[in-house]
Amino acid sequence: MTFLSSCEETSLETFEVPETSYDISVMQFLADPGQVIFFNETFASDDYSLFIQALERTGLDVSAVSGKNNTIFAPGSVTMQRILDSDDTWNTIDDIPIDILTDILETHILSGRFLREDFRQSPGSYSTLAGNSINVSVTNIGDTGRGLNIRVGAALVQSADLQFTDGVVHTYGTAGTRANNSESQPLGL
Repeated sequence: MTFLSSCEETSLETFEVPETSYDISVMQFLADPGQVIFFNETFASDDYSLFIQALERTGLDVSAVSGKNNTIFAPGSVTMQRILDSDDTWNTIDDIPIDILTDILETHILSGRFLREDFRQSPGSYSTLAGNSINVSVTNIGDTGRGLNIRVGAALVQSADLQFTDGVVHTYGTAGTRANNSESQPLGL
């Protein structure tokens, strides 16, 4: 896909957006994000181990992710730690009551495949597997039209449109995100 952007009124710049479809499953990506190259960088510094642990504990790894072609807003380590920090009695994923953990995780999953362009064309409220709604908005980055920011609730999506054999992932709250700002705000809390 090629995008055009105006750098000055008299010249146009083009650049290629790399293919973001990968021949692995969502769970394979979450278990080893370093195997995915996106814009010439890997996700090796991203840590989804708490998210995987939570998915496995609730059974959502099988019932809602693997082979389901759903859209997952995958929270990284910063966001997952904020979930743990939201209750003084939660020191590990195992400390979170299973019904609460399931609701939190299901709030991160939409039924069906949704890409950035889908959200751009139809911003607004989307129903989650938890039965609640999350607001998804898309804004231009600057005035050049070179990119689009996706926000889900207050959280800023860091990597969008990662397409796998069994679903789409949009990541947020990963390494490099400040823990105390809205960009890593967990969904469903």
